[in-house]
Amino acid sequence: MADVERKNGWQLAEHAGYRHPRGVQRDLARYAWDHRAVREDLRRYVVTELEGPNGALMVDETDE
Repeated sequence: MADVERKNGWQLAEHAGYRHPRGVQRDLARYAWDHRAVREDLRRYVVTELEGPNGALMVDETDE
């Protein structure tokens, strides 16, 4: 959800203030993630951003 053109390790690390992507990779690989809490945070974000009569969410799984 970062405001970064490409979501790879280098761009996410730079956006977060890391000098190297190892910090981001470490965070993703070593720490336990509560998938329910992450899902709830994402749901809350989407509802907040898309609420109102013009809100819409498009999901495209074609990878194009």
